[in-house]
Amino acid sequence: MLPGNYRVSSTRRASYRLVRAFRGAKCGVRGESVFFVYFFSTALVLAAATALEASLLEWAVLLLCITAVFWAEMFNTALQRLNQTLRQNGSKVEALDVGHAAVLVTLIGAGSVIALILFARLRTFLSG
Repeated sequence: MLPGNYRVSSTRRASYRLVRAFRGAKCGVRGESVFFVYFFSTALVLAAATALEASLLEWAVLLLCITAVFWAEMFNTALQRLNQTLRQNGSKVEALDVGHAAVLVTLIGAGSVIALILFARLRTFLSG
């Protein structure tokens, strides 16, 4: 709440948060070169799912996996920025290692699910 009797409407707060979220996404994507790999991989997965005529449920699972990978990397990027700030004060943050592990686990899980879906669709597609 702001000083005095001034209250910010919930609509205004929501739009402020949305602007901050887009600003954060822009900073995260521009700050990490690994996002190029993720965007390229996403394009390949979407192209393969389209060519193999994925079902609605398969599309939902694929998009959920892609979203999880981007979320994990954004969270890890936030931890890296926090770590840089804290290192200036002489602190060491082990949370950064946990963030890297979270990205790795998400990549392995999402990659496995995506591979299962696309290979199953490919097998169905090729068999006729």
